[in-house]
Order: sequence, then structure tokens, then C-alpha cells
Amino acid sequence: MSEYILRRLAVSVPVLLMITALIFILLELAPGDPLAAMLAPARGVVAPSKEYVEELRREYGLDKPAPVRYFIWLGQVVRGNLGTSVTTSRPVVREIRDRLPATLELMVISTLLAIVLGVSLGVYSALNQYSIPDYILMALSFTWVCVPAFFFALLVIYLFAIHLDWLPAGGFRTPGIEKFSLFDNLRHAILPTLVLTMSNLAEYVRFTRASMLDIKQADFATVARAKGLRTGTIIFRHLLRNALIPIVTRVGLSVAWLFSGALIVETVFRWPGLGVLMLQGVMTRDYPLILGMNLFISVTVLMSNLVTDIAYAFVDPRIRYT
Repeated sequence: MSEYILRRLAVSVPVLLMITALIFILLELAPGDPLAAMLAPARGVVAPSKEYVEELRREYGLDKPAPVRYFIWLGQVVRGNLGTSVTTSRPVVREIRDRLPATLELMVISTLLAIVLGVSLGVYSALNQYSIPDYILMALSFTWVCVPAFFFALLVIYLFAIHLDWLPAGGFRTPGIEKFSLFDNLRHAILPTLVLTMSNLAEYVRFTRASMLDIKQADFATVARAKGLRTGTIIFRHLLRNALIPIVTRVGLSVAWLFSGALIVETVFRWPGLGVLMLQGVMTRDYPLILGMNLFISVTVLMSNLVTDIAYAFVDPRIRYT
């Protein structure tokens, strides 16, 4: 197992280099000047002189060729320095650290809810194949996959925040409340969590149902029923356990989707997480912030895939990493 983990980590290094190089190239090919977004507003200069612009260009290292700047950035990354944000003049590591808890709050809660509800409904649908509830669940699942997250977000804001006035329409806390309140924070998190959960729920229902239907016809399932085992024992000990590998795979893949979905959901609900931070970096052409965010997301996705592969051995003891 340890040899497998070390081999996967070694393979991840060139993958990360390729991702960062690709992002760097795309940023270089994008039109515009990264200094244009921060000159007048951030520095209070109405009409910056050419000398002032060149001084800033040297300060941020933009006067060097692109390959040189890329390798300088890599050298700083090895030392744990992701650079300084052009727009906020704060270290990128600190920007990510400050926004990470808000994003994790949405991702963890929505993922747990989607897994519990999706697996439960998928098992129920598979055990009641071709019944009316099965048809309803499948119709809703296929329909829900086609619903954009931003549309559902606007719909729940109109229904629960504007029409019914039950929940706040956005934000991390109620304005005017200086001391952090868990109850107030959870009230603001309900709607964005609901959107992320429902956007992921349909996939878990479909994956679980398909996997359970395959396992239900296996020989060991027939033998278990022939032995007269209880229905609960057959479902949870024999069927569901063997059907978990596709579900575990979906959990690992959902990490990348959650980051992309968080960008939309956090923007709609004004949730101060990594999605909003990434959008701000793109809008202001903040090169260090964009590179640092992409590196962080890439490492997170690669680590989640590694954890998913390791989890296979715990789900199915027949799998050995030798």
C-alpha cells in the first residue's frame, strides 16, 4: 500500500507541472494587461505615468520573459510562497486560508447530505424496480441533471427569501452582527447548501440504482436469498457493500465538480468562499491569485482521487495494491 501511495504521489508531480504550465500559457495568451485593473483604483493614481507603470512592472516581475517568470514562480511555490495578490497586496496563501472555511462548510454539508439521501433513494429505487416510485425517482433524476445550478439558486431565492421571507437571500452573516453566531451562519448556509446538494443528489441516485441492479442479479446474492438470510442483511452486508465502488468513485469525482459549482453558487448567494475569490482573480487578471487557486484546486482533486483509490481496498477486500 505504501509503495502504491508513493508511486501515485510521484506521478502527481508532473501532472501538477503540466496543469500549472497550461494555466500560465493561457494567462499569457489572454488579452489585456494585468496592471490595468489595479493601477488607478488601488493606488489612487488618476493618470499613472509611464515611469510609474514600469516601476510596478519591475516590482511584480512582469518585465521578465514568460518562461523566466514561470520558473521563478515554481521556485517560490517549493518554498511555500504562492506570491502576492496584485489587487489586495496580500499573500495568496492567506487569501486562500481565509476563504477556505466558508467553502468547506458548503462542500462538506452538501456532500454528506447528497451521499446519504442519494444512496438511500438509489437503493430503494433498485429494490423496487419498475414500480411507480422508481419511475418517479428516475424521471426526477434525469430532469434534475438538466437544471442549471444558477437557475435553481435564483428559484430558491425567490421562493424562500423573497416570496416567503423565511431565509436570508445571501451573505455569510446578518449585517450588524459583529460576534459570530452559529445559528445565524447556518440560516445563511441553508439555501446555498440546498442548491449544491440537489445538484449532486441526482447523480448519486442514478449511480446507486445502476450499481445495485447489477449486483442484485449476481450469484452470491441468489445464494444469500436461498440461505434465508434477512432482507436487511442481504441489502446492507452483501448487495450495498459490493455496489459501493462506483459510488466511491463518484464521491472522488464530485470534488472537482463541487469547486466549479461553488463558483456559481457562491457568486449568486454572495458567499465569501474560494469560488468568489477565483472569480475576483479572473475579473481583475490577478495572475498570482489565479495560479495559486488553480494549484490548490489541482492538489485537492489529485489527493481526493488518491484517497478514492485507497478507499477501494477498504470497500472491497479483494483489491490489493501490490
